[in-house]
Amino acid sequence: MSALSDALKAPRHPAGANACKFMQVFNVLDEEDKTNIGESILLIRNDISMGKSKQYSTSWLAKILRSVGHDISVSSVQRHVNKECSCERIIK
Repeated sequence: MSALSDALKAPRHPAGANACKFMQVFNVLDEEDKTNIGESILLIRNDISMGKSKQYSTSWLAKILRSVGHDISVSSVQRHVNKECSCERIIK
């Protein structure tokens, strides 16, 4: 095969390449945790309350992730939930 053929058959980005900090954490979770995190993100996105009345927030999710040993900041979670992280640049 030619170099061009090889390049065309290779994925654009290897799995995990340029993944945001949130996805780096997400990728090491088991399937049940991944499902629960996905549901949590939907809860955050759908919680239209403001300020302290908000039940689900990126701060809430970051605290939970840190409490079980993951090194992640609120801003990393927020960027991913708001689709403003490097994952979105990879998709485009």
